[in-house]
Amino acid sequence: MANTLANLGTVYLEQGFLVDAKKMGLRGFQLAQELGFPDQIGRNARLLTKVYIKEGNYKLAFDMRDLEIQMRDSLRSEENMKATVQQQTKFEYEKQQAIKDAEHEKQIAIEQEEKEKQQIITYATGGGLVLVVLFFIFVFNRLQVTKKQKLIIEEQKYEVESQKAVVEKAHTELEEKNKEITDSITYAKRIQNAILPSDTTVKEYLPNNFVLYLPKDIIAGDFYWMESVSVIANEERVKQSANNEKIASPESLRSQNRNEVILFAAADCTGHGVPGAMVSVVCNNALNRSVREFQLTNPGEILNKTREIVVQEFEKSEEDVKDGMDIALCSLKLSKGSELSESYATLQYAGANNALYIIKKAPPVLPEGEGNPAASQLENKENEGESSSPLGRLGGAEIIEIKPNKQPIGKTDNPQPFTTHNIELQKGDTIYIFTDGFADQFGGEKGKKFMYKPFKELLLSIQDKTMDKQKEILAQHFENWRGNLEQVDDVCVIGVRIGEN
Repeated sequence: MANTLANLGTVYLEQGFLVDAKKMGLRGFQLAQELGFPDQIGRNARLLTKVYIKEGNYKLAFDMRDLEIQMRDSLRSEENMKATVQQQTKFEYEKQQAIKDAEHEKQIAIEQEEKEKQQIITYATGGGLVLVVLFFIFVFNRLQVTKKQKLIIEEQKYEVESQKAVVEKAHTELEEKNKEITDSITYAKRIQNAILPSDTTVKEYLPNNFVLYLPKDIIAGDFYWMESVSVIANEERVKQSANNEKIASPESLRSQNRNEVILFAAADCTGHGVPGAMVSVVCNNALNRSVREFQLTNPGEILNKTREIVVQEFEKSEEDVKDGMDIALCSLKLSKGSELSESYATLQYAGANNALYIIKKAPPVLPEGEGNPAASQLENKENEGESSSPLGRLGGAEIIEIKPNKQPIGKTDNPQPFTTHNIELQKGDTIYIFTDGFADQFGGEKGKKFMYKPFKELLLSIQDKTMDKQKEILAQHFENWRGNLEQVDDVCVIGVRIGEN
């Protein structure tokens, strides 16, 4: 039974069913231990060694490999002992047979004539002496063979112990090296977290929001970015600089007006883990420079300048570096004041391969001229061929997709200026920006990608929930869809609701 489970687990492993292979290996291993069969223990240990290597659990893999070697040596030792017992049994049988032969000859001798009696006794005695000599020769030979076998067993045992010591040393060194690498990556995560907006900052700028951030590894290529700037302050600084006047500090200019915009973005850099995190630092710095150093607030212009800075940074390398990022960047300007409690707001958006979703709680947009300027604006954008169109409706909610420019932030052939889209938002509207990690995750009964259409339907289905509840539902839905499959990419989803606390 244990061998059958090992064979079945091996078939599962070859077909890629790692969970089923592991389950068969563990059941077979337990059954083989209960029966005490070294061969079956070794076969199931060999299967579990391969499974743990696939899972990346090298400690358990080493342990199973060591147990397999022990069982194999145990079988060899058992076979040698069986051979010795067989030889000894053969000897005892030959000895008994010789005695019977001697007794038979003696019986024949008694029946012979008296004159031949002495001769027969002499022959029997000589035969007995020969048998004794042969017996001692055989015993001596067996002792020599047994001695050699013991030496071989001791040598094999010493070799196994030496190999075990080498494996244990290598395992220890590997664990230490892995710990050093993990500690370094964990420290890098602290550095990466430092460039992300804090929860306090996010709540201060966008009170009614959520940020779902699920890195695939300890550190990520995805990141979210946020900045609050004053349009009037930036325009005044540019004007003062052009007139060679003394430029006032940003704090002084900010205090003179309340016309602030909130910039926020969801970005997906090339790769994930350590390489993706390194690219994210370069791209995050480029965004900061575009806003803080070059005083830009228009999303399209920010992405143009960010691309320029990223390309300049990577051109310093002697290699042809084409890494960069996809991003959805929004600029939110409230109708008045700086609180998200007004009846409407102005949203500007520009995207590099990453779209923007707007979900409106109102019924379908009214025809132009019936008192709905936002509806007229979106309808005009469609007529003009811009990338905004209603894609679906559920209950009283309607989803609108604003499509991005199909080019990344980075080195690319024939780069074009990024388009800035202007949208008027109503109270109760909800906007979403995101990377591709959620939609590209494999899972479900058939192990396929989640895709964007179900993602839109999921967003529409949770519009009656608070933003905190929406985050909880999205995170749980992602885990349920993924199941036992590995997360394939970093996930970042940002949701913002206008004018509701």
